[in-house]
Amino acid sequence: MVDGLYNSTVSAAQNKHMSIRFGCNFSYVIFSFIWLYTLIARFSQVQEISNEGAFLVHGIWNKWTSRGKLDQNLCCLKLISLQMITMKASFSIGGFFTFDWKFFQQMLAGVSVYLVILIQFYI
Repeated sequence: MVDGLYNSTVSAAQNKHMSIRFGCNFSYVIFSFIWLYTLIARFSQVQEISNEGAFLVHGIWNKWTSRGKLDQNLCCLKLISLQMITMKASFSIGGFFTFDWKFFQQMLAGVSVYLVILIQFYI
């Protein structure tokens, strides 16, 4: 993304007209942002579904305990459901940062700042 942005900015700054190189690099940057957007949307959807699953497991546990049937398996189910409720599912990239909408906003902000800096140096 950064290379495509750099090449399209340099191409636009050096040439007064739009070239094929600029168009290819700019379309690659747009494609990268769309790909990142769809990837984060899918991961966020998986996170929401898995967090809803915790409440379903807890509902199963409540149903069995209301019948008065308690055994060791139900105690384990209770612990698993409580752990799933308290610890929300999240995806991280190498353990450094989470892969969610905040990451997308940070990427967009970083690329925007980089673009502004490149434009200031070439103008």
